[in-house]
Amino acid sequence: MQLLRAGDCIAASEQFDLAIRAAPEDAFAHNAAGQFGRAIRLQTAMPAAYYNRGNVYLSTSRCHLAVDDFTWAIDEQPNNPDYFTRRGRA
Repeated sequence: MQLLRAGDCIAASEQFDLAIRAAPEDAFAHNAAGQFGRAIRLQTAMPAAYYNRGNVYLSTSRCHLAVDDFTWAIDEQPNNPDYFTRRGRA
């Protein structure tokens, strides 16, 4: 994640790919790599993946799908105010 925060997207992508190859069933690696659907299929109770996918839906004006994903995230982690805020925006 440090590479990504530093703006080195290519190196970050390579590291995420290595992590996925090393542990193809690791939902967290798929979530970090932006493969939110795969992460959710591997671990259905992963609010961060629903939140991330919801943000993608929201940014592409697929608001009904975003609301669904933010609601799933809220169901799994109801004490996170960001999930409620994003659902309200959607």
